[in-house]
Amino acid sequence: QSVRLHKRALKLFSNGQAEQAHHDFEEAMRLDPSNAAALSDFGVLHFYRQDQAKAEACFSQALALNPQHAGSHFNLGLICRNRGELERAREHLHRCLDASPQHAAAMQHLAELNVMAPVTLPASAGRRAARGKGLPRLQT
Repeated sequence: QSVRLHKRALKLFSNGQAEQAHHDFEEAMRLDPSNAAALSDFGVLHFYRQDQAKAEACFSQALALNPQHAGSHFNLGLICRNRGELERAREHLHRCLDASPQHAAAMQHLAELNVMAPVTLPASAGRRAARGKGLPRLQT
């Protein structure tokens, strides 16, 4: 029942019927509070309604249920970017890519963040390079 309502909510939302989708998402989560995918998708609905606080709460709850939920990390990355929290945005986008290495939108947004505000390496990295030991390998 919960899965059926979740699917119907997605269809309604994609057809511009946000009010009915909102109702179906709530009902799906009432029936199965552990449905991280429904919580994350409900967060997307809130995000598009310009309610970033509710969207963030949904994505955070989804991650509490499933810490590897790529979509929730991606969307939290966008929210953090919008607020100017660029390091936190990078962290969520990296976690998205850890969970889903081929997530093209996460790669694109991460590249844009790196252009907007390049990652600053510690001074010790420059000293190692000067001594011929090279830069530390960044973890992606």
